[in-house]
Amino acid sequence: SGLRKLATGNDAPVVMTIFTGIGLAQKPVASELEVVLFSSGIQNPMFAYDSPWVFRNALNTTLNADALIRWLDDYAGGSGEDLNGLRFAYIKEEGNDSIDLQVDRLHVLAGALGFEIVAEETFQKDDVSFDTQITKIKAAEPDVVQLMSLGKEMGLIINTMAQQGLEPKYTISGGGAEGNTELIDVAGAAANGLVYSAPGQFDKEADARAPRFIDCYAGKEGNDPDTYATHFYDGTLVIAEALKLGADATSSESMRDHIAQVDEIVGLAGLWVFDEGGDAWAPPGIGHVVNGEFVNLVPQIEPYRDIQ
Repeated sequence: SGLRKLATGNDAPVVMTIFTGIGLAQKPVASELEVVLFSSGIQNPMFAYDSPWVFRNALNTTLNADALIRWLDDYAGGSGEDLNGLRFAYIKEEGNDSIDLQVDRLHVLAGALGFEIVAEETFQKDDVSFDTQITKIKAAEPDVVQLMSLGKEMGLIINTMAQQGLEPKYTISGGGAEGNTELIDVAGAAANGLVYSAPGQFDKEADARAPRFIDCYAGKEGNDPDTYATHFYDGTLVIAEALKLGADATSSESMRDHIAQVDEIVGLAGLWVFDEGGDAWAPPGIGHVVNGEFVNLVPQIEPYRDIQ
């Protein structure tokens, strides 16, 4: 694997990774090779669990559910919706652990806050037809439809909703929309108005470091940084802090021990506070699709910490 090559061939003491499936597969390899595995993008809560070699700063995937419901509660329509009795439907990809965690959390929030889940539909990854599921959802007359999907499937679902005339008051997505170019390519204008949760945005006006970061990133990549770029920048700050604490940059064990000593980092995305398991969680943000662009609505939104 790439991790094995970097750790053994390049003697890298720390390797950064991003995608959930890849990262979870790399986790036992990192423990075997005794190399630090660090991610600023993997949201699955099990990634850093039970391994002293694995760390991350990221959005906890379950908080996507909190963010969307909090947005409906406090912000939708300008002053928020009355959640009590609100009719809610979702369609989800089967076999995706991160999505299943969001579904579980959604049911907890429904029980606590009074909205009603009136339709629950599923599909398999790479499905191309969603007529049956959307027909059933439409019959339930939901106020809100949540799309729990990734890639092109989200665009195909939105197109099917448009074709069948399913027009809920709100169409939302938990964590699979921002930066999803396939969504825009497939759904086009039909994607406009989609509200989504994503890793929290940083305040470009409040942080003096932001202009230089944006300029440097745009100069290299040709576009402004998205939230994932910001989180990986902050992840690099964690590694830099470990070095400031005296870590030996050539030793995986020293890097591991000193990263574990980092309690918190004030990054561009806000305050990251590490727990004893090696995780630093940030609140999510809310955005929406406008003319095919992903536009920030609420930079950071607090989860329902009192609802368990």
